[in-house]
Amino acid sequence: MAKGFEDTALYLHGKLISLNEVGGNPSRFGVSPLECHQFNKKRSR
Repeated sequence: MAKGFEDTALYLHGKLISLNEVGGNPSRFGVSPLECHQFNKKRSR
C-alpha cells in the first residue's frame, strides 16, 4: 500500500516521476546530453 500511495499521491507532477526510480538519487535532477552519452559509452564497454 505504501508504494501505491507513493506512486500516486506523492508524484502528481510528471517531471517528478523520474525521481521515483529504484536506485535514483532525488538530489540529482537530470543530466546533460553529454553526460548521458558519456555514461552510456562507459557502460557499454
